[in-house]
Amino acid sequence: MNKITLITSEGCLGCEVMKASIKSAIEKTKVDIEIEEMDINNTPKYIIRRFNVTDTPCAIFFRNDKYLFKKIGSFPTVVVVQWINVHYK
Repeated sequence: MNKITLITSEGCLGCEVMKASIKSAIEKTKVDIEIEEMDINNTPKYIIRRFNVTDTPCAIFFRNDKYLFKKIGSFPTVVVVQWINVHYK
């Protein structure tokens, strides 16, 4: 299963931008990807440590339940589309 876990924080404008970019990118590519969103305050500590989450938004990409990479910050839809095309096709 393909999955993107997006770790956000309340009141974070960049988080809203990244959430919209991921949603739009998935619609443009038609790749079957599950989106999981977690507030940083409710994210288990082991996830924060394992993936070295230092800021929000933090998007963690998985393919077949295996970690691929993470990106911290917000990115435009075209960039997220490129990541999906490279890593999920």
